[in-house]
Amino acid sequence: MGNRIWLAVGAAVLMSGLSACANGIEPRLVVPTLNDADGIVADVVVTDAPYSADATGKRDCTASVQKAIDDLSKTGGGVVYIPAGKYRFDGCLKIPGGIALRGDWKSPLAGGSGKGTILMVYSGRGNVDGEPFIRTTGGCSGLQGLSFWYPEQTVDNIVPYPPTVERNFIPLMLKNLTFYNSYWGHRIDQNGGATLYENIYGTFLNVGIENDLNYEYGFIDRIYISPSIWADAPREVITNAPKNRAPLVKHCKANTIGLRLLKNDNLQLYDIEVADAHTGILFDKSPKTGKGGYGFEMKIKATENRRFIDPWVGDSLQVDRFPETADCFYEWAPIRCAARKDVLINVRKARWGAKADGKTDDTESIQKALDEAGKKGGGTVYLPGGTYAVKSHLLVPPGVELRGGYDYPHHGSPGDTAVSVLLATAGADSKTLEAEPPFITLKEGAGVRGVMVFYPEQSEMYPDSTVNPPKAYPWTIRGEGQNVYVKYVTIKRGWNGIDLWNHDCSGFVLQGIWASPLNIGVRIGGGTDGGWIQQMIQTMGVWHFPGRSTPQLKEGDAPFNPDGDDQGNWFWNTLSEIFLSNSKGYLFGDVRNIQTFGAISFRLNRHMLFQSRNGSGPQNMDLYLSHSEDVGDIGCRFEAGDRIRFFGYGTVAHKTGKLMETTDDFSGTVDYCGLMFWGAPPGGVPVVRGGTVNIHPLTPEGTTTASVSPGSSKGLIKQMSAFKQHPFDRVKRMNGKKCWLIDLCTHLEDVYTIDLLVDYDTFRFGRTTEFEFAIEYMDRGEGILEVFYDALGNPREALEPIELANTGKWKTVRLPISNARFARSSETYPRNTDIRIEIKSTEQPAIAAMVIRKK
Repeated sequence: MGNRIWLAVGAAVLMSGLSACANGIEPRLVVPTLNDADGIVADVVVTDAPYSADATGKRDCTASVQKAIDDLSKTGGGVVYIPAGKYRFDGCLKIPGGIALRGDWKSPLAGGSGKGTILMVYSGRGNVDGEPFIRTTGGCSGLQGLSFWYPEQTVDNIVPYPPTVERNFIPLMLKNLTFYNSYWGHRIDQNGGATLYENIYGTFLNVGIENDLNYEYGFIDRIYISPSIWADAPREVITNAPKNRAPLVKHCKANTIGLRLLKNDNLQLYDIEVADAHTGILFDKSPKTGKGGYGFEMKIKATENRRFIDPWVGDSLQVDRFPETADCFYEWAPIRCAARKDVLINVRKARWGAKADGKTDDTESIQKALDEAGKKGGGTVYLPGGTYAVKSHLLVPPGVELRGGYDYPHHGSPGDTAVSVLLATAGADSKTLEAEPPFITLKEGAGVRGVMVFYPEQSEMYPDSTVNPPKAYPWTIRGEGQNVYVKYVTIKRGWNGIDLWNHDCSGFVLQGIWASPLNIGVRIGGGTDGGWIQQMIQTMGVWHFPGRSTPQLKEGDAPFNPDGDDQGNWFWNTLSEIFLSNSKGYLFGDVRNIQTFGAISFRLNRHMLFQSRNGSGPQNMDLYLSHSEDVGDIGCRFEAGDRIRFFGYGTVAHKTGKLMETTDDFSGTVDYCGLMFWGAPPGGVPVVRGGTVNIHPLTPEGTTTASVSPGSSKGLIKQMSAFKQHPFDRVKRMNGKKCWLIDLCTHLEDVYTIDLLVDYDTFRFGRTTEFEFAIEYMDRGEGILEVFYDALGNPREALEPIELANTGKWKTVRLPISNARFARSSETYPRNTDIRIEIKSTEQPAIAAMVIRKK
């Protein structure tokens, strides 16, 4: 995966117990007018005194909003809320780590156009290289529920502007945003990783979203880019919305790049639509590293241009091209929150007396506040920025939410900002570990959100784990009822993470979580029926704590240089070996109807285990883009269960690991749709002892042939109807054979097209150059069938054309392919392909099979 960000040691903000009411900071509950599903704890509201930002759009708000941000940053971070209204900005904003900027928002496609929190940008006109409107300056942060509008931009005289948002360092969450007419929506300045961009709508006049220097997992989902966002905006609010959309559409088709994706390691793209753009998604190499990226795509409606694909891993794999995925859509997790949105208890208030100084035991103060919220029938117990020593354990009553100041996912690298931190120390190395109470217990409908749980007394295994072995702790979080939730939580240096094993936790939501489990990350059982794991990453990389070098040495320890090779060697060898030999990511027992999206693990011993519990194994599970990397053993082990489906799975076999195995007792069915390997699994791909495992694609003929036909999609090449007007193949029977009826191309008159992608690694990037390509077709109608392929030196090399003679018979032709490259650089609209078939015929073509065979 290249150089990881966690080895960097930088400045950080460590909380020292500053008053939550200092500088006028008084957290309060806010319920947005446009979307009341998720209550907001606002530490600062910019329209309140002393900031008094003007919400009419008449006066410049730059200074007042920046002061609100800076004041909150000094007290530990949290949420700056901008209520619905229009806010004029003649200058720019800087967002430090630990700050979430939130507003009132609703999708413009669902009645939210021209409504909510609208930031009017006047700065930077005519200078694309000028200061971006919003720049993040260090540490995790978030922008959510905002709309951006450039009142001085006109469709008849489009001028450049700097990016609306620029990420300077460390991850930034962009969520629920509208860009009415940005010239450049989002740009990267420095590295950070852990991308999370979701629910973004925009008209972009140059570049929409650029993502670069992402050395860790990322998610970009639910993106809609189109000239219609500006063109259809109400002109009584967005006063420069074009009266005639034709010039805007013409400009966007000539200039707009929807997503510009550069250096991205393991990026997940889902549900993205880019309309009327020059290029929907551009994959290119980073000008800063010369490297490209890789990842997965699913539910994409956009043109693509793969200007550069890095053969180190190779490509963004399109999961949707398999018929098995056509009717499969991830159901996004519901928003869980406290049972009452009118109850907020601030534990730093005198009545509760939490000190948040990292030394005083705050257990009693926090528990009293939780109990009080429970008596009221639910509510939010808030932990403002600070470090809370909890030397025992906490119980969250039904309908109560324990909430900190993080309003976005956060992995907490050394250069990050610590906001709301809970220090866990109880139960270390207990002989009755499983019987010990967990650090946090969640009753029915209860949740924990926006906190970092850190085990400060955990061994750092220095100089190795024999001298200083890791400490075993009780479970960090346990669910004991339905609809429990964990959101935007990071667990550092825990032994066991989240436990839903012994209670019915139907309807649970685990979302936006980072964890470094030394033993087990998550286990789910208890007869749970339905639940979500969404964007959860378990990795040894979460080991570090903001502001601390690792290991933290004591007097008498061997010399250690945290900025030199010592740290890297310790991290990638000593610490890595512990995780590779012991850690398990996800355990599933007696559960059913579970969905995951981005349940990922890095450098653990095993990714997922499916086991029998109480006489039943996991049933009917759909796992989207939920994969492992650098496993120490076998990635997935199936001992029990049935109807388990993976959509998009990538893996690195670090040691002797394999993709998956089933045991002799397993009798169910497992499906993998879309596989990506970097580093061939040394023991082979599957080890199947029991049950049925279907892998799409996987050729049954080994490494020399790949085929595809309507009877099965187990081929290594498949890309029918590339633009996805038809989400799945229309299979017919003709003259005794199953076949596909091929559709007209969306942009070429009277041309029927098929686009094929070659997946098998040995066939790609010129590693094998000589092939035979065979196609079985129905000879009906009059015309010509032509085959083009991506060759060395020519991305559209033509083979000998085939004349159609209207005989009404099935025919097979075999064509030689020489000097093949298969790097998906064939420059054909709407997306790059390896092999392109174009048919001009008086009758709709029918294809029965296509085979590529290594000579």
